[in-house]
Amino acid sequence: MNVRKALLVISLLTAIGGPLSANTANLTLLPSGSILGTPGGPASGWGFRLDWESPVGDWLSVTVSSLTFETNPGMGAYSDFIGPQGGPTDNAMAPDTSWIEAFSLATSQGIGEYAVYGSQPLGAYNSGTLVVNYDLFDGDPMLGASQIDSGQLSAPFGVTAVPEPSSLILVALMLVPLGWRVWMVRRRTNWLFKQYR
Repeated sequence: MNVRKALLVISLLTAIGGPLSANTANLTLLPSGSILGTPGGPASGWGFRLDWESPVGDWLSVTVSSLTFETNPGMGAYSDFIGPQGGPTDNAMAPDTSWIEAFSLATSQGIGEYAVYGSQPLGAYNSGTLVVNYDLFDGDPMLGASQIDSGQLSAPFGVTAVPEPSSLILVALMLVPLGWRVWMVRRRTNWLFKQYR
């Protein structure tokens, strides 16, 4: 009787996707808010944290990332970094692991880069969903495991066009002589008014 109840419970849990088969993947962009991009300047991008839990021992391998549902798709171009890597070890993620990677344009690390086109005005904004496609394997794919499924993860993204920091410094340096000139004129004008009162 106890064996029958146990088999019934196992069958029910399996049928409703209970703890025996509940793979869980979570994607977080780093930084989680909007990034800043310089029109015509170097690309900006995101790091990421990908958490993978598989009680049944499945492996995850990332295939590609892309942007969808963009509010301003003509603002710039996205390049995938995570897809060619596939995973932190042997192009895949072992069960119950996390993969954390900071953005680096020099080493092509992170989830991807976004280059704002030079024709974009300052303050231009693009947002949408960054989608990561992946394949699931019943073991380590480097050891000949079979692909058993595929899926997608997603996270919201945002990019704002801002001036290059060095151009802000140049503007500030140009305003210093102008401010000095205004101060001198006001000082001289005040002196003249005091003389003839």
